[in-house]
Amino acid sequence: MQERGGGLTTALAHNALAALSARYGTDDLDLTDLRMDSRRGDLTVRVRDSAHPGQLDELTFSDGHLSKPSPVMVRASDDLDAQTFPVHRVTALGRVEQVFDTALAGTRYPGAVVQTIEVTRGTAVKPLSSKGRKGRPVPVNVVVSVTSPRAQAQVVFDADGRAEKVIRQ
Repeated sequence: MQERGGGLTTALAHNALAALSARYGTDDLDLTDLRMDSRRGDLTVRVRDSAHPGQLDELTFSDGHLSKPSPVMVRASDDLDAQTFPVHRVTALGRVEQVFDTALAGTRYPGAVVQTIEVTRGTAVKPLSSKGRKGRPVPVNVVVSVTSPRAQAQVVFDADGRAEKVIRQ
């Protein structure tokens, strides 16, 4: 299990999102960030509450329990529309182990482990902009951080779990 991310599983993502859906009363959750961390074995999200679309809450799902929401400061210059993505469209979260295996195979680092998986709208690998090249929306990225005793890398996937590139550090 450690080589896949030390307890980070599809079940963790499913259970966390089910708890969030119950908390907010909808399966149609809009997030700005989702992070699974193998060192802590948890999943942390920033949720845009549809009842208060100018506000973000941060919650952590750990040991089968969802924390109470903590308010996140939103600056006047933050473009939440550009940063937000509907989590139900990130189908890669339904195949976490497969994504981890692909990331590890893509780096080919001996003794490598997955540290984190992050889902954002393009901010993990390039500056955030509401529009990409030629006015297209910035895509949602799933970024898996892999580390070994001698090297680190980020493996970038699209929202459906297709590997796009390896960024060696």
